[in-house]
Amino acid sequence: MAATSLRPPGGRAARRPVPVTRVLVADDGHLIRAALIELLRTEGDVESVADTGDGRQVLPLARWPVPAGPSPS
Repeated sequence: MAATSLRPPGGRAARRPVPVTRVLVADDGHLIRAALIELLRTEGDVESVADTGDGRQVLPLARWPVPAGPSPS
């Protein structure tokens, strides 16, 4: 009888999915906002779901339902 293994081929145990933190980037400086978004893209567990340069748009954007999954680029 063959033994059952919980390890995938290659011998490494499967990793649990890492929870993703979804963020809204708000800064009136376009270059700062763009740099923050690029920095966040390098992180595997952070997703920028919206950005704005207008502080009045923060609450409406934060309340907007964002579907799960990758954000449009």
